[in-house]
Amino acid sequence: MKRGSAFYLGRLLAKARWWVVGLLFCVSLLGGNAGCSGDRTEAVKPVKKAPQAAVSLDYGQVFAGKVVAGEEVTLAPKIPGRVAAVAVDVGDVVRAGQVVLRLEAAEIDAAVRQAEAAVKVAEAGLNQAALGVERAQAALEQAQENYRLALANYERGKALLAAEAISPADFESRFEQPYVNAAGALKTAETAYRQAVDQKERVAPAQVEQARAALAAAKTNAANTQVVAPINGIVAARNVDPGELASPQVPALTLVDIDTVYVEVGVPERVVSRLRVGQEVKVGVEAVRATPFTGEVASISPAADSRTKTFLVKVRLKNPGHPLKPGMFATVSFPPQAKAGSKA
Repeated sequence: MKRGSAFYLGRLLAKARWWVVGLLFCVSLLGGNAGCSGDRTEAVKPVKKAPQAAVSLDYGQVFAGKVVAGEEVTLAPKIPGRVAAVAVDVGDVVRAGQVVLRLEAAEIDAAVRQAEAAVKVAEAGLNQAALGVERAQAALEQAQENYRLALANYERGKALLAAEAISPADFESRFEQPYVNAAGALKTAETAYRQAVDQKERVAPAQVEQARAALAAAKTNAANTQVVAPINGIVAARNVDPGELASPQVPALTLVDIDTVYVEVGVPERVVSRLRVGQEVKVGVEAVRATPFTGEVASISPAADSRTKTFLVKVRLKNPGHPLKPGMFATVSFPPQAKAGSKA
């Protein structure tokens, strides 16, 4: 038992001796390197350069913002009504002029037909007014001829009465009364003619115009049963379904154009004072890719926000394929400011 213990103790001492040797060797290596390094440092001589203005850069130019659509529009029918059909859904691509929603239009279509009939009646009345003028003119000419004859007979009767060739009663019945009747008929014919002309030139045209205006209004109402996309874009929200009531006050659809997007960012006065429209900047959107996008300053607010004391800057980005979506978090890196004055 004692012999075995001595054997194991010898082996442990031998291992310990090798560990100590290795440790001393490493220390000597480190010491040698340090010495060499010191020698090298003393051997290096500084190179004298002519003093010049160096450039120090301020890299505090990265600001957080969000992506917004290049254009966003909300759509609602111009008149209230029940939805007949919605032609698009969220995510659909639409083109300007495309019908995206229709209201039920049976009553409005009936109103259009009624207005069309009223226009035809008014136009017929205008034609009748023209014929009325012709008839009134013929009647007036006849009344004028009758009056001329009656006046001549009246003058002849007065001469006969003055020569006592006829009695007063005979003069009244044969000459005076026919003259009075002819004069009255002439006045009536003149009034009728004036009224016919007024009907043709003023009343009937006004009735036609009124009927046509009513028809135009009915057609406008019919057109307003359709909601048309005003821009090329993508449906971002749909708030109605067929059978539901829609009104001008409640948006039915939201369209966004994201062929071009903007990043809105608040910039402090120390930075905004040296920005300019059209200036190139880098935009990071980690949700899309690691490498930054290149954009340009599209607009700079002339006044600071009263709450944040920052100026709103909008950065424009082309968005082919639409990887950038409204609402995404973004960072904008503005070019650093160069400051001269320090010396190397």
